[in-house]
Amino acid sequence: MKDQLENTTTELQSTKEEKVRELQEKQRECDRKVAITALSAMLTATRHRLLIQAMNCWNCEAERIRVTVMKDEECKMAVKVVEDAKMKALTEAKASHEAEIIQLKEKHQSLLRSRAVLALQELRLKPRLVLLSAAFSRWQLQSAQLQAMEQENKTIASLQKQHEDEREALRVDLTNQLEKSRKEVSSDREYDL
Repeated sequence: MKDQLENTTTELQSTKEEKVRELQEKQRECDRKVAITALSAMLTATRHRLLIQAMNCWNCEAERIRVTVMKDEECKMAVKVVEDAKMKALTEAKASHEAEIIQLKEKHQSLLRSRAVLALQELRLKPRLVLLSAAFSRWQLQSAQLQAMEQENKTIASLQKQHEDEREALRVDLTNQLEKSRKEVSSDREYDL
């Protein structure tokens, strides 16, 4: 019985070891499955993150492209608006410039006509101007002669007045002398009597 017990114990021991090995084996298998599941979950999560990153990158790139396209379109529209405004301004400036050119041409024609009229009038007036110039010269000469004659008349009048003043002074002096002489003669006569 002891042998049997030992055998049983040995069997139990061996069964126990076998069971422990099986359990360890199952535990390893279970750990492997858990590790595989964890690894699979991690790979799935990594793949999911990578897909999300790829999608985010794709979305960012798509948004960048969309913004670039929008900016390009906005730039094109802005350039078109600016070009249209410049073209309109240039067209208006050209029309204004052409109108000014037409006005200047008309003014030039008017000035040329006026110049021609003035030239004709000058041609007509030149002989008159020569005659008037000669008449003016004669008038100046006559005016100078008249002034000289007036000056001469004034001088003559002044000399005549001076002469008359001298004559008057002489007459007064002679009259005074005559009176004096008469008085003397009359006083001599009285004295003689």
